[in-house]
Amino acid sequence: MNKISLREKVAYSGGDFAFNLVFGTITSFLLFFYTDVFGISAAEAGAVLLVARLWDAVWDLFLGALIDRTSTRWGQLRPYLMFGAPLLALAAVACFTTPDWGHQGKLLYAFASYMLLMTCYSLVNIPYGALPTLMSESHVERTTLASWRMFFAFAGTMFVGAAAQALVGVLGEGDRGLGYQRVMIVFGTAACLLIWACAYFCRERVPPITGPRGDIKKDAAVLFKSRAWVCLAVCSLLAFSVLLLPVANAVYYMSYVAARPDHIPVYLILSGASMMLAAVISGIVTKIFCKRSVWRAGSLGAIVFLSAVFFIDPKDLPLLYAVTIVANVFIGVTIPINFSMASDVADQIELDHDRRMPGMVFSGLAFAGKAGLGLGGALAGALLAGFGYVANAQQSPEAIVGIKLCMSLIPAAGCVLLLGVQMLYPLNREGLTLLGAQLSRKRALSAPQPA
Repeated sequence: MNKISLREKVAYSGGDFAFNLVFGTITSFLLFFYTDVFGISAAEAGAVLLVARLWDAVWDLFLGALIDRTSTRWGQLRPYLMFGAPLLALAAVACFTTPDWGHQGKLLYAFASYMLLMTCYSLVNIPYGALPTLMSESHVERTTLASWRMFFAFAGTMFVGAAAQALVGVLGEGDRGLGYQRVMIVFGTAACLLIWACAYFCRERVPPITGPRGDIKKDAAVLFKSRAWVCLAVCSLLAFSVLLLPVANAVYYMSYVAARPDHIPVYLILSGASMMLAAVISGIVTKIFCKRSVWRAGSLGAIVFLSAVFFIDPKDLPLLYAVTIVANVFIGVTIPINFSMASDVADQIELDHDRRMPGMVFSGLAFAGKAGLGLGGALAGALLAGFGYVANAQQSPEAIVGIKLCMSLIPAAGCVLLLGVQMLYPLNREGLTLLGAQLSRKRALSAPQPA
């Protein structure tokens, strides 16, 4: 089994810090940026998020097929990181730029720029997510790498929560629109450099099984025949549609419900720190217990503590922070497991069908996750609009309830559905050990023999 070096772990994990400089800003501030800075309504912002995510989901499927048919002297996946990183940085800056085009022109610009950002994000992020499948055959090594990755990812999210608003004020010199644009110039440049470092130091070393290369329809059919993949896809849809609602609504909650906008960075820092702690805990407990069992336990705990948030007095900040931290730990423990399971599913498909297709496996899961993000963004915007949210104004009691629901009971209900699907996932620790041994033997037999 291929062991992943410390240098590779750091370089690979730095890549997810980079992605979360962009993704963390999107999830924490984009909806707020659209409604309170850019100047479109909550309903229009929700429509932008939904349409762009649905487009991105479709693009992901074609990208996955392209990745599985890529072969270069730099490898199968690393070229996408090398050449896509600067495009991602430029698209991130464009997304947080406010043109002076009038309402309709700005709305069209929001659609176009966010769709471009999601297209470039996938171009780099999907091959990045698939890379561990080619770095090691060991499901234990990949699970450990996923914990490293998520620790750095949550560190990136925490950094954004701690620094973004302050940087907007400093770099914008009183102009929030200019501030967000300049922040993304800084974050985009840093992200590009870190992704390049990931591509340079990480190695693709797992040989494929030589098998028939099917067309896209046949590859898609293979995915849907895999019960494990279908379970992960449904979980991605549910998780990304509801579990990021608290992140997207934190700015609104602290501004209008708790009436403490000065505590927005505190809330986001604590959320990021609790997720980092969860990544460490996940790496420890999955070495002791079956990761499928840990995955389910995390969802169960999240149901309890997310529900509790609704009933907390929003003025009781210490209690709010304590319950949020515990809820985030339960949620965060499951996230590295999700990513490592995707590599396990790719291995199972390769064993069963003599076809290595990490691009389709990860792009299909990204399709589900981004469709979920689009639905979640549209849901958040629709709820805010439906409950009567008005930007930069005192909110009605109905709007306050809507914000609280997005922070608590709605994501808790999503976790109930998530747990139901997790109960159907078939791969446990014993099955993965057997799968790894069988696949190693099959790869050895299919490897070219010396003359």
